[in-house]
Amino acid sequence: MLNSSKFSTKKTIFEFVSASSTWEYFDKGTNPGTESGAEWFQPWFIPEGWLKGQSKFGYGVDGEITTINFGGDLGNKHIAYYFRHSFEINNENKPRFLIANVVRDDGVIIYLNGKEVIRDGMPDGPVSPTTTANITRGPEKGSNRYELEAGRFAINGELLEDGNNVICAEVHQANRNSSDLGFQLELLGSNNEVKEYVNGLLTKGEDLDLFDKVSECFTKTNLEKSRRGFQI
Repeated sequence: MLNSSKFSTKKTIFEFVSASSTWEYFDKGTNPGTESGAEWFQPWFIPEGWLKGQSKFGYGVDGEITTINFGGDLGNKHIAYYFRHSFEINNENKPRFLIANVVRDDGVIIYLNGKEVIRDGMPDGPVSPTTTANITRGPEKGSNRYELEAGRFAINGELLEDGNNVICAEVHQANRNSSDLGFQLELLGSNNEVKEYVNGLLTKGEDLDLFDKVSECFTKTNLEKSRRGFQI
């Protein structure tokens, strides 16, 4: 459900999924299934046999709240882990665009209402429970591969539906003997103009390239207008 404490008619940035939300998750190291003919990331998929836990998820003592199962063999851990979370919106609080802040160690693919919206640290094309991430994240602060730092990604708000929405994620390890794994996601929405939102971040010294990420969510006409405004 929408966190009403972060939304009012006076506020333009609001929270749909908090960083400490409860998710359903699948940590058996196998294909999570296609119940009722639906892929696991489709909204109508029935997650039978899935567990529930509070974010952050992972193992390796990296601040996880819910410790997930890696299979028991330190040298042959599961590669992929799967997550689902539902939230509701209505037409009154439907944002222009969404921003996902994602801690992912190592690679991640994220789906919103059955459509892939983020792919980071993963190879192109179809993936399976044995597909490894193509980067390794580690403890080096200040690098773009720091395992505890959230990446920020823009998502088109037009993918949202009135009523129930489902966001799903699959997190993949780069190798089977990795010492840790982590997943945490915060989903924010904004009904600002792109210029206003990005200028606010730039004022704080955050994400100098976020304008281009957000701009991908808009039509060519709106993009040109927003880019000109951003340059002023």
